Amino acid sequence: MNSKEVDPLKSSRLKLSMNVSVTGNAAILGLNGRICFKHEAALFSAIAQQFLKIGKHVVIELSAVEAIDNAGIGALVLLHMQAQAAGCEVRIVSPGKGVQQVLELTNVASLFESCSSVEAALSSLPEKWSKLLVS
Repeated sequence: MNSKEVDPLKSSRLKLSMNVSVTGNAAILGLNGRICFKHEAALFSAIAQQFLKIGKHVVIELSAVEAIDNAGIGALVLLHMQAQAAGCEVRIVSPGKGVQQVLELTNVASLFESCSSVEAALSSLPEKWSKLLVS
């Protein structure tokens, strides 16, 4: 790597942080900050995709997300498509009013089941899913 190049996923300018945990057949991504601009959306997307690749459902906790832009919306749409391909599901938890409005205006809200809590999201996930049946 050239000394002038900066790894966007390690940049201190990112305004997105995540708390990641795994329980049973699901990964819980607690997002904080914003899902805006290319690098923040790429960080979120890359981590979520890794869990889908190993057959985990993904629960995205959004209560601490302040803003989402077209890059964030694109990351969510891509995540939805990848989850379908992997036989997994994605749940959205507690988006704030502004984020919920953007999700509804872009019709992305219709792609995901929205839950009021992480516990509700986890209990709504199927126990067995198609990826296990294919293997």
